Amino acid sequence: MIINGSTRGSSWADIEELCAHLLNASTNEKVEVYGFRHCLNESLTENLKEMRLLSLGSRSRKSVYHASISAPKNEAETLSESDWLTAVKVLEKELGFQHHQRAIVFHTKQGRKHAHIVWGLINPATLKAAPTSWNYVKHEKAARKIEKMLNLSKVEGVFTRKKDSPRPRSAYTYQDVQASDRTGQDVKQIIASISEAWKSSKGGKTFKVKLADHNLTLARGKRGFILIDGGGNCHSIARRLKVKKCDVDQKLKDLSLLNLPSVEDVQGNLERYKDINTKM
Repeated sequence: MIINGSTRGSSWADIEELCAHLLNASTNEKVEVYGFRHCLNESLTENLKEMRLLSLGSRSRKSVYHASISAPKNEAETLSESDWLTAVKVLEKELGFQHHQRAIVFHTKQGRKHAHIVWGLINPATLKAAPTSWNYVKHEKAARKIEKMLNLSKVEGVFTRKKDSPRPRSAYTYQDVQASDRTGQDVKQIIASISEAWKSSKGGKTFKVKLADHNLTLARGKRGFILIDGGGNCHSIARRLKVKKCDVDQKLKDLSLLNLPSVEDVQGNLERYKDINTKM
C-alpha cells in the first residue's frame, strides 16, 4: 500500500486545479465521486471551495489536505468498497482528521483503482487547523496498519524499514505523477529514455542528440544541466539516473552551459508551439 499526500489550497486557483485533477476523465478510465462528509453541497468543486472559505477565518495558509491511497493492480482488484473505506479511516485517524470535512474520489487508471481523499484542514467545530507535521511518517504508519488489516503485501518504507536495511529510493515523486497527469508526459517512459540515451552516449554532444530523439531537451538550469520534456516539465539528470551530479558534469564536460537554451526559453517555445497547434 502506497500513500502520498500534502497540504494544498493556498489560493482559489490551486483549489480549481485540484478539482480539475480529481475530475479529469481524460487520463482515467473511470472517475467516481464517492461522497462527502460535513459538507453543504453535492458538488466536489463547491465543497472544496467551501473548505477554502472556512480556512480564510483562520491563520492557516493552506486550506485542504489531499492524499492518495493505492495498491498494486493485482491487490487493488481484490479490495471491496468496505476495504477502501477502512483504508481511508485508518489514514484519517493517523492524520487526526476524524472530525474534518472530507471528500472521497475513486479513479481507475490503466485498470487499477485508487482512492483520492481531500480533507479540510480546519476543524468546523473548533475552527482550528490540524497539525500536518511529520505527515510522511504518518502515511507510512497508516500504510503498514492497512496492509496488516487487509492482508496486503508489505511495502518497505523510509521511516518504517528495519534498522539495518538500506533507505529505499523512489524513481519519481507524487509531484512527478501529478505533472505527468497534467501534461500527458509519461514519467516512467521519460526515465527509460534518459537511461537509454545516457548508456549509449560517450559524451555530452551525443547525449544531447539522443535525448532530442525522445523529444527531450537539454537546457541550462540555475544549478547546471537540466532536462525538459515535451510538456515543459523539468527533470534532474542525476536524480532520474540515480547518479552523482559530479558524474553528470564529468560526462557532459564537452558541452558549454552558456551555449544551451535556458529553461525559460525552452518552456516558452513549447508553450508557443502548443498555442499554434491549438489555433490550427
